[in-house]
Order: sequence, then structure tokens, then C-alpha cells
Amino acid sequence: MNKYLTIFSFWLSLIFIIFINCSQRLAEDTYKNSHSSNAIVSDSAASNAKKLIFLLSLKIADQSIYDGEHIVIPMIENVTIKLNNQLWGVFDSVNSDITDMTEDVYNDFPLRSTKYEYLVIAGYPSFDKTSDITAGDYADYLNGALELGDYICEISELTIRSLEDKTITIKPHILHYFEVNANQESIYLESHEVAIESLN
Repeated sequence: MNKYLTIFSFWLSLIFIIFINCSQRLAEDTYKNSHSSNAIVSDSAASNAKKLIFLLSLKIADQSIYDGEHIVIPMIENVTIKLNNQLWGVFDSVNSDITDMTEDVYNDFPLRSTKYEYLVIAGYPSFDKTSDITAGDYADYLNGALELGDYICEISELTIRSLEDKTITIKPHILHYFEVNANQESIYLESHEVAIESLN
């Protein structure tokens, strides 16, 4: 009897270890955003919207330096998004290959005369990598989505990085209205141009 109990305990422990390991890997593979509140999300099956998609471009607005030129870098970092004044998350744009796209350089930032757009995919949800994931967290991941209704999305902050690893933080205060309807899996928030006042 003790022999069978020992074997059963061994297999039960092994299954538990595998489950914990898979949960940790899930956390490492998700977006780095963290939600300050769950007031804008719902576990209702009426909404499947877990992803905001939009395009950004970076245009120099300083007439004394390359007015009208566009910045071309591999990615925009730390794009901070709020929904109805609540933090949705912080994201990077999709990494791009900018080989042969540069026409000029100013203060170590590559430039071109035509618009260059960056794709940002802001997905819900994510797990805080510094904390443990519970079964409840995983259930929220599977079931959670934006509630049906109206939203104001604010792109409140982002960071650009030069060829020499210099960073500049910009607060564009871009606002965009959208509505979540039933059976939407993603929301496209169109294209937005960020005016860059200075590269110093």
C-alpha cells in the first residue's frame, strides 16, 4: 500500500512542477504592460477585444533643423497607453529593419524625407514578471477582455533612441476615441503622427 502511495505522490508532484513551470514561461512570453486597474476589463464572453493596434510616425517640427523630416529608427520604446485615464500598459513598437532607409542624420538620429510608420500592438493582458502567477491570474488571461462601450485612448508618453544609444522621452498627448462592440478581437486605432520639437 505504501509503495503505491509513494508512486502516486511522485507523479502528483511531477505534474504540479510541470504546471508551475509552464505558468512561469507564459509570464515570460507575454507583453511587459501591467494594468493599474481591472475596471476597464470584463470576463464577459460578449467582448473578445484584447488587442489595440495602431501606427505611429515621428516628424520633426523644429523649423531650424530639418523641418518636415521623419525619424527612422528600429523601434519606438515605452509607448504608454491609457484608456479612460487608466493605465492600459507600456509597449514597444514592432522592431523594423531600417537598412538603406536613411537619407540623413542629425544628432545621431537617422532621417528621411518621407513618412515612416511604426506598428504598435498593445495587447491585453500581461503578467507582472516580478510577481507569481496564480490560477486566478491565468483565468483572467483566458476570459478577460475590454468591456463593451466607449473609450478614449491616450498615447501619453514614448521614448526614441539614437544611434549612439541616447534616449529622448516625448509626451505627445495623442487622444483617440473608439468603441468596443461584440465579437471584436482587436481594435485598430488608425495612424498618428508625433511631432518632435527637439532632438537635443
